[in-house]
Amino acid sequence: MDFADRMTAIAKALDADPEEAAALAQGLEEELLAADDTDPVELGWARDYRVRALHRLGRHREGLALVTTPPPRPMALRSRNAAWLHSVAAEMATEVGEVAQIRPLIAKALDLRLQVDDAESVRMAVETGIALLRRAERGGALTGALVGELDRWLDEVEARAYAERYLALIDTLADAA
Repeated sequence: MDFADRMTAIAKALDADPEEAAALAQGLEEELLAADDTDPVELGWARDYRVRALHRLGRHREGLALVTTPPPRPMALRSRNAAWLHSVAAEMATEVGEVAQIRPLIAKALDLRLQVDDAESVRMAVETGIALLRRAERGGALTGALVGELDRWLDEVEARAYAERYLALIDTLADAA
């Protein structure tokens, strides 16, 4: 079976049987990594669907590890897919109590959303960060050095917003000069 057929089988299994989808995606990823030459895009798709399946199965620690540990070979993902993976990894970090990873993961998701330049996606990344940090805060998980993580996230978002406006002003001035 070629790569496209295997990905189609994984995509179909994702809804019907996420356990099967996870196994198929893992098998594909392992085969790609065992090959002498690996297409980074194919590896990216296999990893993407593997994380999606693990998320659906509630295997959050395993999915989080896949997002935060790069594969041993180059992997390429579309910005939208990579943003989604980092966002869902922040959610998985919340689920397993790895709250120190929430803000860095959601910040990466926001960076990727800003690259795509889709205002709705940017808003979703910001709101996801707020929701996850509030949930961690309500659950009592933000202790010690993590107290104030929500405020730091809001400060980071505000700083990025001002930086974007500032860069736009610089571009306008450069064009006018």
